[in-house]
Amino acid sequence: MAVLLAVIAIIVGFSVYQSNHSQPTTLPPTASTESSPSATLTTVYEGQLPCGDCPGIVERITLTKDAPEATGGAYLQKDTYLEKGPPIETKGQWVLHNNILEFTNETGDKSYFTYFPEKLVMLDQNKQKIDSPFNQTLNKVQ
Repeated sequence: MAVLLAVIAIIVGFSVYQSNHSQPTTLPPTASTESSPSATLTTVYEGQLPCGDCPGIVERITLTKDAPEATGGAYLQKDTYLEKGPPIETKGQWVLHNNILEFTNETGDKSYFTYFPEKLVMLDQNKQKIDSPFNQTLNKVQ
């Protein structure tokens, strides 16, 4: 499993996303699960990312926050390796800094995405665009 994760990290680390030239905004969009201002707000992003030894990884990230104006909250990431075993779930906290979503999982590992109104674009560990011909985008699905 460690070798698989290392291969994926190498592929993703040397990858480039395909930009559609849209400009990021400041806060992630939300869809209220209830009408109360204090209700938990949820946004879901999903996309198929490259995989070194399978047809792809379907990644689904669910962001939640407690108030519309909040710039952070909890996340659940579900990675499904196509033609492999069951999905792998990761939980943690997210925060938005200057259009960059920073995810910190339960073990303290970090990952980064550029926030756009309808999508997230994966960044490397230095918060830079990934240079790759493969998809690095998760689209808003809810």
